[in-house]
Amino acid sequence: MSLIEELQRLDELRQAGAIDEQDYAQAKARLMRPAGSPRRDPVEFDEEHEEAWQDVQTRQWAVLLHLSQFAGYVVPLGGLILPFVIWQWKKSELPEIDAHGKAVANWIVSELIYGVLCLFLVFFLIGIPLLLVLLLLGVLFPVIGAIKANQGEVWKYPACIEVFWVSP
Repeated sequence: MSLIEELQRLDELRQAGAIDEQDYAQAKARLMRPAGSPRRDPVEFDEEHEEAWQDVQTRQWAVLLHLSQFAGYVVPLGGLILPFVIWQWKKSELPEIDAHGKAVANWIVSELIYGVLCLFLVFFLIGIPLLLVLLLLGVLFPVIGAIKANQGEVWKYPACIEVFWVSP
């Protein structure tokens, strides 16, 4: 198991309540200390471990960013506002989040435009099946984006109008 996977597993245990904060800090310090090295301050990370930890954080926040679009099912307009808040909040701390945020923002804007067009087409009956397709894509695309983000990839949602340019 790689260091990143162990850190993710440890964080999941902490979030699930299986271990408390003190056990989490001690286990994390053990993981971050190279085998056979003398005991050191757990806050002291070398560059390799810092990059691994930042990669873990980036992947977790990117997954959350993609899945935050579902907040609209719980709180009105939550799926529109929360992704933008997460994107703006984390992009300076974790620069890789910026590309994910742009991809999600492009999809949200595109989905709104397509939704308005479909509403006009309802009068011609073609809008009803198109709205159903849009609803299905509105569920599938964030899930696919979250899976890709967990793998460390930035997934550009298909059929998106690029309002915000996402670098390859």
